[in-house]
Amino acid sequence: MANILVIDEHPSLEKLVSETLLPQGHLVYGVSDAENVMEVFSSSKWDLILMDLYINGVERWDLLEQLKLHDPPVPILIVSAFEPPLDKYLREDMDGYIQKDWNINGLKRHIHEKLSAQ
Repeated sequence: MANILVIDEHPSLEKLVSETLLPQGHLVYGVSDAENVMEVFSSSKWDLILMDLYINGVERWDLLEQLKLHDPPVPILIVSAFEPPLDKYLREDMDGYIQKDWNINGLKRHIHEKLSAQ
């Protein structure tokens, strides 16, 4: 069983992840407000974070950096509707990038890969 934090201003990602992973015994919690992310993040031990890079229309690289500083080993997968960044923009502090194409099988594969690697 894994604790998964979904950071996205739209509840649809949390709902999709919850519906997919709750039957497997995973716990999924969502936060949609960037100002509350660190409080929620600090309140529990997370096994995986799924994070939309754009929250309230702003790129949140700063939030990614804060999360990694607080708990470096926790894998963070960026989930975004935008095309994946070019290689030169890939960052060491992100553990993967998934484009929101709502292909649930691809999302599940990425989640299971990250959870299995721990």
